[in-house]
Amino acid sequence: MNRSKRIICGIALVVVAVLYILNLSGVLSFNLLFKGWWTLIIIIPCFFGLINDKNKIGPLFGIGIGVILMLCCRNIVDWEDLLEYAIVLFALAWGLAMIMGKDHGKGHDDNMTYMKDIQQSDRDGLKINQISCSFGGRKTSFAGEKFEGADIKLSFGALALDLRGTDLTAEPVLNIDCSFAGMEILVDPDVMVRNEMQYAFGGVEDKRRIIDTPTKTIHLQGKCSFAGIEIK
Repeated sequence: MNRSKRIICGIALVVVAVLYILNLSGVLSFNLLFKGWWTLIIIIPCFFGLINDKNKIGPLFGIGIGVILMLCCRNIVDWEDLLEYAIVLFALAWGLAMIMGKDHGKGHDDNMTYMKDIQQSDRDGLKINQISCSFGGRKTSFAGEKFEGADIKLSFGALALDLRGTDLTAEPVLNIDCSFAGMEILVDPDVMVRNEMQYAFGGVEDKRRIIDTPTKTIHLQGKCSFAGIEIK
């Protein structure tokens, strides 16, 4: 997103947020004029993301959820049906993205944004990378570095984690919280990936055809719901 579009999007969000605060405080009331207008906080950034981002799954799903929430606020859709609508909308957004030819899981797609300056935290003497991605496509690489583990939060987007050529002697653990998203983990042929995750309408698939005698090990832990993780 270029600077001018980013500024317009930011102004729109600030206006909506201020109006929402005024509405909550009772200074102004917009419920009668536009019941559920607070859903614009979700719809506006997703709309700009749909125009500018190469990955369309997140923005499409976000717009759909925003519209459904607005319909719920206006008593057109029952709140009890929100989860079912969310599942169907995600399938619809994913299908449309595939039809439009956007590769949501391509780890080295130039359309994905490269993540820089990843924060780390100390845990049991290890340096744990903190990786977060939502509503977009991101990729990162640790080639030539010592990798001791990561906490990964991924929702409504795509992430490519490249661990090829990385020092994995510490048997790192990837603590993954992945929902309504796609993730790709690229490793060397001699890396054993131990899958210890929990699933709900999702899964992990090792797509490598040939695996050399394992000399390194990665542990996958966490949960995966309405999402897919591929090992390549």
